[in-house]
Amino acid sequence: MESPQREPVSGMKEDIPDSMRTRQIDGPSPDDALSVKHHAVSLLLVGLVTVLSWRFSKELKPLNIAFLYLIPVVLSASWWGRWPSYVAALTSVILFDVLFIPPIFHFTVYDTRYVGSFFMFLVIAFIIGGKTEELRREAQMARLREKSSRTLYEFARNIAGILELEVIARVLCTQVAETLERDVVALFPLRKKELEVLYRHNPLLREDNKETGEPGASMGGSRNIDSAAMAVAGWAYRNAKVAGRYTETLAECQYLFLPLISKGKAEGVLGIHIGERKLFPEQWRLLETWVQLAAVLIERVKLKEAVQEAALIAESERLHTALFNSLSHELKTPLSTIIAAVSALMDPGEYYSPGQKKDLLDEINGGARRLERVVENLLDTARLESGMLELKPESCDLEDVVGTAIGQMKDLLRDTPVEVRIPRDLPFVRADSVLIELVLVNLIDNALKFSPGGSAIIISARGKNGSVEVSVADMGKGIPEADLVKIFDKFYRVTDCEKKVCGSGLGLSICKAVIESHGGEIQAANGEGGGAVMSFTLPRAEKCPEIKLEDGVENG
Repeated sequence: MESPQREPVSGMKEDIPDSMRTRQIDGPSPDDALSVKHHAVSLLLVGLVTVLSWRFSKELKPLNIAFLYLIPVVLSASWWGRWPSYVAALTSVILFDVLFIPPIFHFTVYDTRYVGSFFMFLVIAFIIGGKTEELRREAQMARLREKSSRTLYEFARNIAGILELEVIARVLCTQVAETLERDVVALFPLRKKELEVLYRHNPLLREDNKETGEPGASMGGSRNIDSAAMAVAGWAYRNAKVAGRYTETLAECQYLFLPLISKGKAEGVLGIHIGERKLFPEQWRLLETWVQLAAVLIERVKLKEAVQEAALIAESERLHTALFNSLSHELKTPLSTIIAAVSALMDPGEYYSPGQKKDLLDEINGGARRLERVVENLLDTARLESGMLELKPESCDLEDVVGTAIGQMKDLLRDTPVEVRIPRDLPFVRADSVLIELVLVNLIDNALKFSPGGSAIIISARGKNGSVEVSVADMGKGIPEADLVKIFDKFYRVTDCEKKVCGSGLGLSICKAVIESHGGEIQAANGEGGGAVMSFTLPRAEKCPEIKLEDGVENG
């Protein structure tokens, strides 16, 4: 059973008459038998031999003259085919009889032995003419087969590995057009799924006609084809059948359109300008192979798109599941804490001292703050991915930024000591202070989750290779080696944490996006003495901002 790619070719062979597929591209065919030019030149060669023979008739014997007359017969067969050769043979016999066989200038033969010679001459001339034309055709076929093999190899080499539809159309059109020396156009359903010209190549239009410069138009040709040809191409595409010149469907069109079929469905159309120049059988076989190869490549492009779409759907499902799992845990824990504390306060049968009420209110406040951070992380993630979060870089002092971030976390840090190690001569950085505060808040929050109770969090900064490096270190177990390269991925969470509160997996991904938008780098590592160290770099400010003192004196 034939593969789907071969369907259009079989239809092509059924629809196109034999006269179109059997004509040669160069040299005569039966249709050219009465070519006046070829016959005239053939007779001129016979006349030239006659003049030479007449000039040296005394030195030449009749047998020698008869052999000389074979020259125009052989040359005519070799150059123009058998019919000019046959005409040359008949003319040679007549002139040989009239001019060189007694009686001279009479179409009469006294010696009957010459009658047999004339007959043998015609037979030999006809055989030589026919065989010479056959050899000529075989040589042409061999050259064409060699050219076909070479062009097919070049086409397969050029198109192998291509997974873009536009490149396939360009290579296909260029190869077919240059080999067949015809105008070739590739049409595919593009905008609104309507058939449009994707690429067109016409090797007959040279650089002296280059004016348009339209994409898809080669060597100055217009990219578009006329509306009648587009209608025929549309029919071929919709019906997945060959249509156009020398077919049974819309044969008045100057183009022949072949659908490129993949899995029984036309994915595009290849159009070749035929006009009155019919194709040679070798060209049809080569064109058949081109169409099949193009159809296979188009099917591969479709498979690639399907794989990418499936991967995108799978990734979306994975992110959806991760988001659901993360948020369900991250929201459920603080909500449970808030509900339990509120329920305890609202219980009329229980009495709480002021200290107990304060503890319950602190739990409610802590849970609400954690919910607020989850929502802010979600909103920040959405703004980062949509491009709505714009940087407002300015020269800023890291010590102030760190202090503001710690102030935002003071409720959660009341039982955790924080050590800030920032040298007084640390240069200013050029960054958006609000976003860097967001980064520090997320890094401090992450350190809290992985730190044992009462252990310190260390925030340090130092100059490094023309930038400033900021680090947030904790005293926990550290990060497993397998998680170091994934820790900044969206929704990725390390499950081995001290407090079993591993977050939504958004905080560190936000940190990475913010730092990289500043042109810096962020990385995670394990400290030499234990714990995890989150470090990021920021560019230095070119100069420090001017500070106006109270007495009006400016200090740089």
